[in-house]
Amino acid sequence: MGIAAVKKIVEREGLSGVFGSLIELFDCDEQLMTAVEVAAGGHLFDIVVDSDSTASHILEILNRDRIGRVTFIPLNQILVCLPFPFPFLLLNDGNRKTDTMDGMEWGKGSPARGDRRDGGDDETAQSIAI
Repeated sequence: MGIAAVKKIVEREGLSGVFGSLIELFDCDEQLMTAVEVAAGGHLFDIVVDSDSTASHILEILNRDRIGRVTFIPLNQILVCLPFPFPFLLLNDGNRKTDTMDGMEWGKGSPARGDRRDGGDDETAQSIAI
């Protein structure tokens, strides 16, 4: 009932920034569906929205009218993972491995450029990586 209620609220209120339930936003082979369900960890029916303020507005209406419960995934709260996890970059003294990364272009703050995301010292990095 929650997803249907959200769709009615979006239509009635003329809201933008509501993209739908997570499962509605992608396609996959039927043989992979079990893996997708396990990876999603029960979040396939969470509603993807642009921001936490959009989610809050919809939640207020859902609670006020007592018409359902849903969980939201606000995109402005998602932390994007870097393409290379930092343990890959930890080599003996914490220096980056240049022979495999030369020629790659990365933005500012990227571990591929040698920027640290692990507390700044090798002891902290190793404790996180292990």
